[in-house]
Amino acid sequence: MAGFTMIELLFVIGTLAVVAMLAMTPPRGCGARSSRIFCTSNLKQIGLAFRMYANDHGERFPMEVTVVEDGTKEIPLKDLALASFTSISNELNNPKPLTCRSDSERERTNDFTQLSVRNISYFLGPDVLTGTPLILAGDRNLGIGGIFTNGLIEISNPKLASWSARIHANEGNVVLGDGSAHQLDNRLLQNTLSTGLLTNRFLIP
Repeated sequence: MAGFTMIELLFVIGTLAVVAMLAMTPPRGCGARSSRIFCTSNLKQIGLAFRMYANDHGERFPMEVTVVEDGTKEIPLKDLALASFTSISNELNNPKPLTCRSDSERERTNDFTQLSVRNISYFLGPDVLTGTPLILAGDRNLGIGGIFTNGLIEISNPKLASWSARIHANEGNVVLGDGSAHQLDNRLLQNTLSTGLLTNRFLIP
């Protein structure tokens, strides 16, 4: 039986090299999908922490509970997102889920005592009640009419709401007051807001 010729050997080596490259290269968009899944997992953990907090505070989220009772009700709006995320430290245990790894402008921290807005990738819905299908928290790349900013935003016309491209390429993730997490494009975001309050208020850290 004749052995490989040099040309055949080179062909086999080349074929194996191509197969190896294909095996090591993730499909287009795989990294983005992985990031979205990771982010959705973060929000599920955040939603669960809020629900656990509510279980111990008369089915109320921190925004409904007085400071004396370990809530954030009297905290000024400008600080409410940070204060409310800090208030679920016992339930969340670690602040890592508060930072999305696709958010290059924010840094993860392991210590709740060091938590600041620089570590938070998610906005907060201060008016959301526990158990409701309203948006409790979500990616901070949320805006109105193409304008994206920090602080309080009020959305009365859901059709003007949209995601920016800076975190998840014009898409985003949210967790609702009932604890469910969802991946939303602009259309689904607007549909979700349409079933909510007449004016949806969100605090973007």
